[in-house]
Amino acid sequence: MAYNGHFAKNCFHPLFGFTSDGDCLEARLRPGKVHSADGALEFVKPVLECYRGDAAFAKPEICEYCEDQRVIYFIWLPANGTLDNLVGRPPKSGIQVKIGVFWYQAGSWSRPRRVVAKIEWHQGELLTRLGFVVTNSRLPAW
Repeated sequence: MAYNGHFAKNCFHPLFGFTSDGDCLEARLRPGKVHSADGALEFVKPVLECYRGDAAFAKPEICEYCEDQRVIYFIWLPANGTLDNLVGRPPKSGIQVKIGVFWYQAGSWSRPRRVVAKIEWHQGELLTRLGFVVTNSRLPAW
């Protein structure tokens, strides 16, 4: 257990790996002061070697490892200014959902990768709901 400035408490920062059915494949308890992806490659590598499951962190070494091993991954990608600029203005009324696909290269990545964006506008809400996933899958974006 260690102090975490974000939560302003002493806590743990666990890592979990689940199957698409919700079965826990791996769990690791870490001190509360570590970054969310601290030790992610060491955590994911044996799970992928054994189960060929999805990855969970948008770190270049994880993407590259999965690509080298021919593992299809779907990794949540944190929004940033560059990605946010790809979003249009909200509608005058109702709810709109759009899915977009584009190639994007983060500063730490060795090459561009496919990103799927889900953009939701809800009437009466100030902020647009954005979700980005980096993947090497060829499945349709929806």
